Amino acid sequence: MMHAMPGGRVRLRIRLLNGWLFVAAAGSGPCVQDVRKQLLAMYDRQDRAIRASDFAAFAAILDSGYVVRLRNGRTLGRAEVERHVSNDMALTVAVRRTSTSIDSLWFTADSAVAVVTREADRTVKDDQGVPHSYESKVVHRETWVRRTGGWRIRSLEELEQVYLRRDGRADTN
Repeated sequence: MMHAMPGGRVRLRIRLLNGWLFVAAAGSGPCVQDVRKQLLAMYDRQDRAIRASDFAAFAAILDSGYVVRLRNGRTLGRAEVERHVSNDMALTVAVRRTSTSIDSLWFTADSAVAVVTREADRTVKDDQGVPHSYESKVVHRETWVRRTGGWRIRSLEELEQVYLRRDGRADTN
């Protein structure tokens, strides 16, 4: 808990997580509930864009320097991610469910780091046009930045693939 101290001094809360230093001061900005609510609204926008296959709405949430770091060490820039998402949306037949929950959250006045669990249940056509049911559950660390138009995702790091099922069976691809 952070508290203002007598004489105008402020007690700081300092946290180190995987090389990131987070410092928050009492009275220095929004509370964690406000930031959590704002980010959940952004995740809801992103989930709605995915369900509607609305690529423009999905891409609008990404920061200009957006980058993805996969568990295998590969890094994807925004253009590559956009091509993948656009192609994936074109092959998506149905989205039965998407959900995102924030497992933990750290923030400063203009940035936030959220560890999130994302789940999806979709039908997607393969390269031959055959539809397959995909269920997935993944854990990501996402860094958000506050811009004039609201929060934008700067980076996503894959932490864990809990499961990926194709037609009810574990998919190793």
